[in-house]
Amino acid sequence: MRKLVVKLESGQGYPIHLGRGVLRRLPSSLRSRPVGERYAVITDHTVRDLYGETVLAGLERAGLHARIFSFAPGEARKNLRTVESIAGRMLKAGISRSDAVIALGGGVVGDVAGYVAASYMRGIPYIQAPTTLLSMVDSSIGGKVAVDLDSAKNIIGHFWHPSRVFIDPTCLDTLPVRQQRSGWAEIVKHGVIADRDYFGWLEKNAARLLRLRGKAMEDVLARSLSIKSRIVAKDAREADLRMVLNYGHTIGHAIESLTRYRKYTHGEAVAIGMNLEGRLALLLGLWDQADLDRQNRLLRRLRLPTRLPDLSASKIIRSIRHDKKSSNGLPVFALPRRIGAMATRDGRFGLHVDPALIKGTLT
Repeated sequence: MRKLVVKLESGQGYPIHLGRGVLRRLPSSLRSRPVGERYAVITDHTVRDLYGETVLAGLERAGLHARIFSFAPGEARKNLRTVESIAGRMLKAGISRSDAVIALGGGVVGDVAGYVAASYMRGIPYIQAPTTLLSMVDSSIGGKVAVDLDSAKNIIGHFWHPSRVFIDPTCLDTLPVRQQRSGWAEIVKHGVIADRDYFGWLEKNAARLLRLRGKAMEDVLARSLSIKSRIVAKDAREADLRMVLNYGHTIGHAIESLTRYRKYTHGEAVAIGMNLEGRLALLLGLWDQADLDRQNRLLRRLRLPTRLPDLSASKIIRSIRHDKKSSNGLPVFALPRRIGAMATRDGRFGLHVDPALIKGTLT
């Protein structure tokens, strides 16, 4: 088992436990170092059948009181209606301020459960136990929890850091192929924004990494977690540096919301967004065609889409204006200057971009 620590500027932080079988050790960890008196395990129906009942039984065998609360899977359920339903059931079950939440599932579950934990009785602790590749390398750490509106993704949320994170690669064995591919978008993004050597390693090992097996997969998880942890540690509330993690997401989120969160997985939309935002960086003279081609070639090798769907440029721009990073009516992007480094303007990573230039990129 490997242990990483997310250190925050406040002096606080939390551990990430990474390794095969970590999920089985979660109950004993909570027994020896409790986070709450009782535990509300929040998951979706699919993960409940795969792992939820097993985790619940393990907690009970460890002498811990726990209840499980599940909801229908999918991004379309990541909304305030689901939050209200779960919070109401928790209240009826007697979950109190001295208790804690365990988020068991992918990115949607992590966001919903984290939002519930941040809001319920003005905030209770929670633990992240991600079960998808995307949530393992991205959404399970960093403390950003949010739900969607029909017209905008992640627009209602909190910064609420988990107390602990348990990442078990054995969960990837049951992950559907499309969800496996979805996670690679965030991994490629980490190489583009922060680590040229890591990007090169991913290029050399793409074929065997697609099998999601062995030490190489744990190395990927550890390396991506290290990159994100380092960025979050320096800028926990996204004042500037943390914006680089949004590369590909500004247009990607617009694509997700315009297709009602049903046509693309998050990773697929981000991959398309990376191509389009990479083209925007090219038009701005920030990086060159060779780096853009390398990025897109690796995304395609990992079976991810890069082509813009049949959506009008005006609709995408209108959606981008609702993005939470927009400022003074102008879209704000984090864009690369080369593989492994991001561009700045006046010392800041958030770049205001003229909508006319964005439209040129999209058309």
